[in-house]
Amino acid sequence: MNSANKTDTKCLGFLRFLAACMIAFFWHYQHFGNNFQYPFSSVFHWSYNYGYLMVELFFALSGFGMFLGYADRIAAHQISFKDYILKRLKKLYPLFLFSLLLVTVLQSVHLFLYRDTFVYQHFDLYYFFLNLILCQCGLFCTDFSYNGPAWSITVFFILYVIFYLIVYHAKSTKIAAYSFVGVFFMGIFIRSQPTQSCFLFNDNVARGLVCFPIGVLLAALYRKSERMHTAPLGYISLFIVLTIYACYRFSVEVIEEITMLFILFVIPAIILSILFVPRLNQLFSLKPFQYLGSLSFEIYLLHFSVQLLLRNIEQPVNFHPDYSKPYYLLLYFGATIITAIVYKELISKRMSKFLSRLIEDIIPKKATQDN
Repeated sequence: MNSANKTDTKCLGFLRFLAACMIAFFWHYQHFGNNFQYPFSSVFHWSYNYGYLMVELFFALSGFGMFLGYADRIAAHQISFKDYILKRLKKLYPLFLFSLLLVTVLQSVHLFLYRDTFVYQHFDLYYFFLNLILCQCGLFCTDFSYNGPAWSITVFFILYVIFYLIVYHAKSTKIAAYSFVGVFFMGIFIRSQPTQSCFLFNDNVARGLVCFPIGVLLAALYRKSERMHTAPLGYISLFIVLTIYACYRFSVEVIEEITMLFILFVIPAIILSILFVPRLNQLFSLKPFQYLGSLSFEIYLLHFSVQLLLRNIEQPVNFHPDYSKPYYLLLYFGATIITAIVYKELISKRMSKFLSRLIEDIIPKKATQDN
């Protein structure tokens, strides 16, 4: 693939940012209560009601990025499973651990002030240990605990293992991509079961199994884009997105099964339109949008800490905010963005270095080196 195509995917970073914002600032705004009129509800009606579907988009974008970034090396047996997992740990775990420790402190303060936990009830040593080893949701339990939004990190690592095993044993990356159709239907099967298990066979894992393969298949299509007329595909995809949204806004009864509609049609259409509509690609590839995209993971994992902090200061200062007012949403938005930037610019490197040294002390140095 030529270098031009490789740089096209930078525009997807801003899509991650938008997904993180919809989850953090609209879907999870319900954490402040649901007995009031949400600010800007007429504009962000979809985000307040269906913002949870942005996690599905995250899973798909992860599948897209993993296929482009790792498929060739894994298929050629150029990277061991141990090195592969360590690279993913070094990328995700520092922020995950920081957010876990921060929530632990803030939730403890909340428990002292209000004699109860904020939103997520499971707050004990057992669940802390599950969080610490990235098994907090989908492997041994299906309950949200501590930093609740971080539940998806467990599923990400399950998907990473499945991805490596399929690509490693496939005869080519093309066969590997097609193999993920089976993973997709496995996810559909699990979601359809009336009784689910705490271990793997549950809806939390199934959400990843359904959406990650869509990203993989889109990445396989993207690899062929240099031989295609991509602009028409981009405009058709954009038309699909706008049509479905118009149906939702003006005749919501038309959309009965919004989850599968979003997964099967909206996710692929959003990704393809941003990739292949030239003006959109150019716009969202600009450096300011790339920087915002680089904050998406921080926003996703740190926004609950900001909510806890805001809630914790209410009682000591005898302050009772009306969260239906737009300026409280903007205050929460600004505080979260600033927190994300502070972590990224001042803390992330220190956390990464600390954990890298810790990993090298625990695991033989040879195992941590890339092939």
